[in-house]
Amino acid sequence: MVELHITEFLSLLNQSGLLTAAQFETAQDAAKQLHKNRAANPGAAIAESLAAELVTLRLLTQWQASQLLKGQTGFVLEKYRLLGPVGKGGMGHVFQARDDSTGAIVAIKVMSRKLTGNQTLVSRFRREIRASSLLNSPHIVRTLDAGRVGKVDFMVMEFVNGDQLDRITSRISSIPIGIACDMIRQVAVGLQHAHSQKMVHRDIKPGNLIIDWSSDGKGTVKIMDMGLVRLDDDNQERTSVTRAGQVMGTPDYMSPEQGWDTATVDARSDLYSLGCTFFRLITGRMPFPGDNPLQVLMARCSKDAPSARTHRPEIPEVVDDILRRITMRDPTARFQTAAELVTALTPFCRELTQKSLRDAMQEAGLDDTGFVLNAATGGEVDSQDPGYHQFLKEMDSGAAVDLMLATSGGNAQALSATNPFLPQVGYRPVNSRTSAGKINRRTVTIAMVSSGALIVLAALYMFMNRHDVRNPQPQEPAEQDSVAAIPRGTLKPADPVTVQGGQVVRYQPEFDGATPSSTVGSLQFRFGQRSPAAAKIDPITGAVEWSIPKIQSPTEYFLPIEYIFTINDTESIVAKTTLSVIVQAAITRYTLPRMAPLKFLAQQQIEVTMTASPRLEKGSSLKYRLGKNQLPGMSVDPVTGLFKWLPTDDDAGRHVVTVELCESGANQALATGSITITVLPKSFKVTMPAFAEQKVQAGDAFELKLFDRHMPFLGRVLRVQIMEGAPPGCQIDPQTRLRWQVPQAAQGRYEIGLKFESMFPEMVFAPGSKIETTIVVNVESVAPVTVIPTEAEIAAADMELRELFKREIAQAKSLHERGTLARLLFDRAEVQTAGAADFALLNLAAEFAARGKSIDVALDINQRRAERYQTDEWAKAKELLSEFRVSSVTSGQHDAIIEHGVRLAAVAAAAGQFADVGHVLKPALALLKKADRSLFPRQMADDVQQVMELADGLTKDAGTTASVKIEQLQSILNRWQFTGLFSEKDSFSYVQAANKTTESADGGPSLWTLENNHIRLEGTPTKGVLGFIETVREPRRYIIRMQISAQTTSAMLILGASRDQNPQAHLITLDASAFGQIATLPVVKTIVPGNVTAAPQSTGWNDVEIFVDGPKVAIRLNGQPVTTSQLKDLRPGRLGILVSLEQTTSPPKFDIRHARILVLPDTP
Repeated sequence: MVELHITEFLSLLNQSGLLTAAQFETAQDAAKQLHKNRAANPGAAIAESLAAELVTLRLLTQWQASQLLKGQTGFVLEKYRLLGPVGKGGMGHVFQARDDSTGAIVAIKVMSRKLTGNQTLVSRFRREIRASSLLNSPHIVRTLDAGRVGKVDFMVMEFVNGDQLDRITSRISSIPIGIACDMIRQVAVGLQHAHSQKMVHRDIKPGNLIIDWSSDGKGTVKIMDMGLVRLDDDNQERTSVTRAGQVMGTPDYMSPEQGWDTATVDARSDLYSLGCTFFRLITGRMPFPGDNPLQVLMARCSKDAPSARTHRPEIPEVVDDILRRITMRDPTARFQTAAELVTALTPFCRELTQKSLRDAMQEAGLDDTGFVLNAATGGEVDSQDPGYHQFLKEMDSGAAVDLMLATSGGNAQALSATNPFLPQVGYRPVNSRTSAGKINRRTVTIAMVSSGALIVLAALYMFMNRHDVRNPQPQEPAEQDSVAAIPRGTLKPADPVTVQGGQVVRYQPEFDGATPSSTVGSLQFRFGQRSPAAAKIDPITGAVEWSIPKIQSPTEYFLPIEYIFTINDTESIVAKTTLSVIVQAAITRYTLPRMAPLKFLAQQQIEVTMTASPRLEKGSSLKYRLGKNQLPGMSVDPVTGLFKWLPTDDDAGRHVVTVELCESGANQALATGSITITVLPKSFKVTMPAFAEQKVQAGDAFELKLFDRHMPFLGRVLRVQIMEGAPPGCQIDPQTRLRWQVPQAAQGRYEIGLKFESMFPEMVFAPGSKIETTIVVNVESVAPVTVIPTEAEIAAADMELRELFKREIAQAKSLHERGTLARLLFDRAEVQTAGAADFALLNLAAEFAARGKSIDVALDINQRRAERYQTDEWAKAKELLSEFRVSSVTSGQHDAIIEHGVRLAAVAAAAGQFADVGHVLKPALALLKKADRSLFPRQMADDVQQVMELADGLTKDAGTTASVKIEQLQSILNRWQFTGLFSEKDSFSYVQAANKTTESADGGPSLWTLENNHIRLEGTPTKGVLGFIETVREPRRYIIRMQISAQTTSAMLILGASRDQNPQAHLITLDASAFGQIATLPVVKTIVPGNVTAAPQSTGWNDVEIFVDGPKVAIRLNGQPVTTSQLKDLRPGRLGILVSLEQTTSPPKFDIRHARILVLPDTP
């Protein structure tokens, strides 16, 4: 490009009409100052410097300055002044402009010149102008004006400062349900307005919806692109208004009827498209995926959309029902108007704000970045496009500008002015840029202004070149006045920086020569005008740091850096430079397939290729790898993505294998895909064991372990079912134990039939398999015997107890102290035998539990009393829970109340007392809703809510489906029951590492005592370590709860132990030496230090909870969080206990009680 002389640049600037007379004088003064500061080669490159200075002064935009340097002078379309391009669409470019008559910022959409020969596209463009100009809704992007410059059509629209929904959904795969409801509701409001004007949009999709952000961060969803709208009075509808060869609309969102006849669709077609958009927002998927548009259209024409809950179970059923209704194939089955949809969605809406979306990004593990696009960034602008140049050429040629519309957004709604991008300039006509046919007086005025400007330019040229002679006279030194105190200096030019979104720019300014200094006043760095808001500069050192958001629009940004001298409240610029930061387009977004389910036989080599899209280039630094939870023997080729695995019979079942694409050596995955593999055993011969007749007393809890050894097929390809005819209440728990709470009235012989059932229809049992068995249970009735001591005996024992605990009772004045005393008395009762003293002790404990509002202790006491004395646990439990208030319980009591509630509900359901089920679950549901909304409480709350609804239905009217409902209710309750942990010694594999002289002869079993829910270590050697590993389960998601005696000197919990002889595992320290410390085995390495602030109580018992969810481990002590860690190497595996024997003064002590586990449902 030929370099402009400064006078040429000023001439172009004057012709452009971009500046007022006063602003033009400012530009002239700046030019003089630039020339004066230049020591040599006057006039050269000053034009670029002047342009940059005018941008800094906010008199020009960066784009205007760039175009002026290229020789362009046309920037004004009548009253609309172009500020710069903001993007490109299928029909052409979009520019940002300012309406000089109002100061409002608008968008000007220009039809590409190369499309004007296509009458279909011209019709579509003019259709959009015609349709949108008739609409006036805050939820539709308004058309304010339209016109033509030369042979180029354009329309003027409301400028929306925000983000399109398809860009947001590309960053947040699943929008929070309440926010998504509000987005769809707002679109429905806009559609209702359009439909009332006899218009059907016909292309509703995320890409045609945009969020306009207000200054307070609230979002308004607007519909745009009315190019495919159907007008009721359009006589040309029989001709296509879309691109040649394409279906009208977008197949992924198109209604079935639109695929057959686009000319006759009505408002219900838009609702179907909106439903597909809703489905995409809340699930991250399309309702009908397909490899090509025809597949997609055929699928939606042959079946209704699936339930969104299959992809996201936490979606409320009523919201799912709304979604399913608007995506029905039959238009008559849908909502008939958008207004009906607005009414249905309103109760479930959560206000759309930038904060709510940022919170959603954080929950998804994404960076917290803004959503508002910078105005006039030039994002996605093709400056080489012929249409772009054609428009600018027409602007520059002085072609006539004709405005076609007499509307300003319908005249019913004033245009809300955005903060002006530039200082407002009064509108004035500009030389030849005016329309042909304007009155001559305007032309005369322009000529006079231009002539005056030429005189000024000539004088300026003479001034700037007055030293251009052979013997220039030396300049005299400046007079010494107050200005002489201002220090002088020069900052070195900053080299341009090129980055991508998500990176950080750091720059340190340097002075060319000595750093300016002064003994008076102050010196500091700062940014000049128009620097990005997120950029930071150190005022002392000048160090610049800018964390580029991942969604930053790709363009060039300028960070003016100034060194300021301040004295007597007067600021002077000592030195300045400008850092140019070029933000490139985001890196390529790769995707990996989610393979359809595959089935293989065990011992069959599995090979599946996972290919990234787009394909990796040869020599790429990106590599494939397996995700978490892969099984031994699985592998993936890092270059080709070929997955291999040779499964064994022990691997039978369904497996979801994750494959990730990442930078070599990096942790973050760029793309994730999955392979769902079902392995069927090659040989599948099973035998159901036979059982001797069982005996149990009425009212007891019957329990029978079904298998003596581990059954790897169970839960994977095989399950145990209870056959018809079994007594009500029989259940199979996750540890394949048969459980039955025998009713008090039961008596005689009962048969419980069990059978193996294949989980896959194509899998059959081998010949000779025994798949059924019958368990005979003989129930003996128990004559009612009163075991409760007499009132006199209890009263005498009570007097003794109050005397014994006289001091403790007197000191228990606060709620906390009374609750602590209640727990102390209850613990004392555990070692008591039944009798008057024990009964009085439980009564005294219950008294202080009530006075201390310790409902958790009261429920424990009530359960213990019922177990020992056959009292009515139900009556007292209902009384305690009826007095429950969420505000009156502490966080440490929540878990026990929820656990009791679910246990009591299961007992009530087994007894057919469905009215009581809802009663005892209400407190649990209230506490679950109050808990954090992580996956576990959310899953449990949803299940408890469902059980309460089922129980309510069974109470009112069981109907013909009662048995199905009862089975479903009991199945859900059983899912959330804690079961005993470390309760069967014959399931232990013992660990011992001791000196030969001190080790146990039998390898460890004789050292451990399991009695009355206690696990104790007795008669131990004095050196080494010992422990045991339970072999009956290998859970992935679970909660362990137990109580550990304060006298315990060593206790470590084993997590995720492999089946190897030297197992890989993690150890959690549970004693006071380093509570919460996590280490690895077999190489002992501490990866999480103990929490020094979390010390177990020195007396009594400590409540411990360990929550494991894949790699996440959270530990709580006495109801308080201790630590939460991500253990990347933690795998599903066995559980156990390890005790260190390295003691020098006394033998170690180990005592835990009430160890139990809840194996959580798999993640949805």
